[in-house]
Amino acid sequence: MYTGSCGLFDFDFNQSHDGALYSLAYNRDSAFNFTADSNTTYALSGQHSVTDVTTPGRVYSRVNLYDVTNSTYLFRDINQSDNTLNESFNVGIFGEGDYYDISLGSASGNLIAGNQYQFAFAHYIQATPTADGGAAATGCITLSICGATGAGSCGSSVPEPMPLTLLGAGLAALGLRRRLRLKAA
Repeated sequence: MYTGSCGLFDFDFNQSHDGALYSLAYNRDSAFNFTADSNTTYALSGQHSVTDVTTPGRVYSRVNLYDVTNSTYLFRDINQSDNTLNESFNVGIFGEGDYYDISLGSASGNLIAGNQYQFAFAHYIQATPTADGGAAATGCITLSICGATGAGSCGSSVPEPMPLTLLGAGLAALGLRRRLRLKAA
């Protein structure tokens, strides 16, 4: 259980299997609980990238941020591919899994003071439905609380939610300005 103001939680993993039918490499379902001691922000990022030797096997990735107090997911991202050579999943990007793909909530948002949260993730690669030539995977998952930044194992800083919101608002304003200008002409 973690209780604190700010934090950068960074997890990385390496996986490989030999390609024998049903051979499997995974990081065990990892989870930790924490309580927000003040109203603050969170931001999730990460990736899971596979290199197949010959044919693709199964690739699975799941990342959850769950509000235990309110029994609701703030963020849930689950991807599975069975037919994509050298698959790569990125946290919060919808449409990457060729077999299963679900994305709920937001990869950045707000935590409520006093609420308990659970952050959990799991990733695996498997030679199924047939044997393959083997595969290797690397990846990382980062959870930033209250804008904590730093170089994560993915090699880039975790974005803070407010600057991204401001960037999005600025781009939307430029688009609206251009549309009004074209409409006036």
